[in-house]
Amino acid sequence: APRVSSLMLAGPGGRRRTAAAAPGLRRPAGPINCPFRDGRGAGAGPPRMTAAEVEAKPEAKPASKRSRRKAAERARKQKRNSKSGGASSNNKATSRHPEAVAKRSGRGGGNANGRRRNGAAAAGTNGVHRLNSNRVGRLDASTTADDVVRAIKRAQNLHDLHDMDEIARFLLEDVDVSYAYGYRGSLLSRLAVACLHADCPGIALRCMAERRAHHRSSMLPLESAAIIRGLLRCHLLEDAWFVLEDELSMPPDGWADGIVEECSVDGACTDAETGLTVVENEAARRRAELVDRLVHRARSMASIASRHLYESEPGEAMDVLGRMADMGRLVDELGIGKDELGVPWARLVRGAAACEK
Repeated sequence: APRVSSLMLAGPGGRRRTAAAAPGLRRPAGPINCPFRDGRGAGAGPPRMTAAEVEAKPEAKPASKRSRRKAAERARKQKRNSKSGGASSNNKATSRHPEAVAKRSGRGGGNANGRRRNGAAAAGTNGVHRLNSNRVGRLDASTTADDVVRAIKRAQNLHDLHDMDEIARFLLEDVDVSYAYGYRGSLLSRLAVACLHADCPGIALRCMAERRAHHRSSMLPLESAAIIRGLLRCHLLEDAWFVLEDELSMPPDGWADGIVEECSVDGACTDAETGLTVVENEAARRRAELVDRLVHRARSMASIASRHLYESEPGEAMDVLGRMADMGRLVDELGIGKDELGVPWARLVRGAAACEK
């Protein structure tokens, strides 16, 4: 319809006519101010749906499996709490997180120091130690050394203090010295390194003491050097020096001279196919052990000196480097080359330059 002005709607005598009286205009079915087609006013709310529209409306999306599972868990928890006297639901009371488990067992969370559980909790394990790992979920009498190694690696990578404590209790309390055909000492050293990596020296010191007391004959210089680096990372310098002088000590004066003379006559030979050193007599075996110990002693002392340099302690670093120089004569007599020795001289130089600045 064409637009109609107020002048067109005015009749004779100046009286206005209604919209229905105006020619050419059609009156809507409902009131003029109604925004809906069914004639309801603006305050009447949204239009009602017809039966056909209700049937055509899609059904609501069904709940997912996860939501149904969570609802069932909440229902079970509420039912359990109602049976126990109306206690409130607390996630910390049922959480399997290592920190929550440590707090519930009375050992404290955060930087755990390896305290043992109370007698009641320890008696309730029955030789079974539950872990948070999916691959190795428990430690018991049937656990092999490979399972323990996998559990230690996972606990070290994730800094799982709960699993470290359970593995330590399994190795220290539930198995004897002959576990895994004498491999128990290496497992203790691995666990000690893992605990030091996670800044948990309490368990590490217990493992080191057990290893030193019952597995001294099978201690390897490689394991001792790894423990020293872990102790330095935790700023336990005195313990690092103790392990260095106890497990990587220098041989007595004159003790290595006989080994060098014997090995010069009938020593070890190198296999042409594999390139490995084949020990032919006892003197060659003792020489190989001495070389391995000196190599790891030199590397460990270099780590100590580097730590002092980067902490702006040049006097202590020079003392360590002086003691390293005392090893020069024996290293030269045994024929240990610089590549075999593997001392990080470049890192020491950078540390000295940073300390000088």
